[in-house]
Parts: sequence; structure tokens; C-alpha cells
Amino acid sequence: MNGKELDRGEIGRIFRGLRESKGLKPVELIEDFKVKTGIELQKSAVSMYERGTRIPELPLLLKFADYYNVTTDYLLGRSQIRLDVAIKTIDYYAGILDRLSEDDQKKAIEYAELLILKKAK
Repeated sequence: MNGKELDRGEIGRIFRGLRESKGLKPVELIEDFKVKTGIELQKSAVSMYERGTRIPELPLLLKFADYYNVTTDYLLGRSQIRLDVAIKTIDYYAGILDRLSEDDQKKAIEYAELLILKKAK
């Protein structure tokens, strides 16, 4: 586990935060989750996930990851990287690079790498 223990309280906060970021109440999550995954959640289970008193079994954890467009590591508090945010960021910077000539793209990447090296010193 990369030396990081599971923090059930953090997992609960993650589940609650993801639901809230979709603007859903627990009942709305249950309805939307069923429509999108075919799986019917119990309100008590959602409550336990959000309190961190219960962690979904692996098959359901994978469905939650797909539903929220995050990794299972994110759901379990082992990673801070959200796929949805990472994809938007990548798309944004790829769009900028696409507007540059191939030569300017290479220069921009070289400059970014130089800044990273400079910061690492």
C-alpha cells in the first residue's frame, strides 16, 4: 500500500465531497447511480460510505470510480489526483500547444523543462 494506511474518515470525506461536487443529495445519487450503472444502492450504505464506517467491496468500488471519473486510489485517499481535473488540465494545455507551430511547441516544452530543473535546484 505504498506505506499509506487507509483512513476511513478521509475516505468518507472523499465520497461525500464527490457526491456534493456533482450537486447531488444522497437520494439523488442513488437514483443517478442506478440509471448510470444499473446498481441500486441503499441509503444506509451511502451514509456508511460517507461516514467512512464502511468501504465498498472491490466491484462496487470500481463502479464508483467510473461513476465519479476518478481512480480507486483517489477514492481510497491514496492519491490526490482526480482524473476529471487532470484530463481538463491536459486538454487545456494541449489546446495551447496545438495553436503553436511544431518548432514553437518544442521550444515551449524545452522552456517548461528548464523551469522545472531550475526549481529543483
